[in-house]
Amino acid sequence: MNDKIKNILTSRFESHINMSTIALIKLLINRTPEINDVALLNAVKKILDHKTQTQSLVLTPEQKMEIIESQKEIELGLFVEQAELDKEFNKWHYNAEYIMREIREKLSEQYWNHPELLKQEMEAIRQKCYLKITPLNPN
Repeated sequence: MNDKIKNILTSRFESHINMSTIALIKLLINRTPEINDVALLNAVKKILDHKTQTQSLVLTPEQKMEIIESQKEIELGLFVEQAELDKEFNKWHYNAEYIMREIREKLSEQYWNHPELLKQEMEAIRQKCYLKITPLNPN
């Protein structure tokens, strides 16, 4: 593989290793116009041409059965739209934020009324996590 291609693939897509195929395709489509190197573009085209000619998807019998079962579930309406999932997630996320705010408020009140408790708990955390306090150097 051409070093230039290897460098581009490793540096630009390293953080996207776990990316879904669709997201990766979209990223490639969006980034392609940035490439001004004709040799690189020709190399990518050659790779794509070769892959599309030789690549075919082979499914196991289990995968085929899973697809058939999924299609039946869709026909029966046994699925949830993405928008509905997003609404549920947003409700959960809002509730989680609300709960965290309540916890923070209660701790703030507790520590405001009992500053010695805050010092004790902070010292326990320092010891548990092996944290050291370094004095500030006023310069």
